[in-house]
Amino acid sequence: MAMPDRYPAARLDALVDGVFGVAMTLLVLEIKLPDPMPTSAAGLLDALVGLRESLGTYALAFFLLGLRWIMGLRPAGLPEASVSRGQALLTLLYLFFVTAVPFSTATLRHAPGLWPAASLFGLNIALMAGSGLVLTHRHGDASRMRGLWLLLACATVVTLAAPWTGPAALWAFTLLAADPVVTRIPQREK
Repeated sequence: MAMPDRYPAARLDALVDGVFGVAMTLLVLEIKLPDPMPTSAAGLLDALVGLRESLGTYALAFFLLGLRWIMGLRPAGLPEASVSRGQALLTLLYLFFVTAVPFSTATLRHAPGLWPAASLFGLNIALMAGSGLVLTHRHGDASRMRGLWLLLACATVVTLAAPWTGPAALWAFTLLAADPVVTRIPQREK
């Protein structure tokens, strides 16, 4: 069977997107939590600070892959639903925080009683929600923005309250149950 001379660009683009997405997601799995896990808040903070080189390498590799992916996008003949360079870079930042969720979740799972784990998880979610807000603001989707504001508020409460309340601060995420109500609030006319 002979190979064709031409191939659908969309199929190739999908493959490229998938490979970059998987590679960028797998990077976070290389950040290893200490074993055994510290049993005190101070020990966990020290362990997290000790991961700064791994976290820095993860961030560097993620953004290098992301920038290479952005540079590989084909600008010629873009359909109407194209995005600006700024939008692409903001999306990359948002995806960075999304791919960091497995790490902050693993930290929380392995050190459930320690406040730094709850604060790290809350901070990760807050940064993800905040960057999502910036992206959504550009589209003007008011309903989605209200939901992201609620997520950002809950995550900020968790991040800031955890040093005093410990992992109990995670209960602030139960406020997300109000999301169906919040997102249905009509937007005020300007």
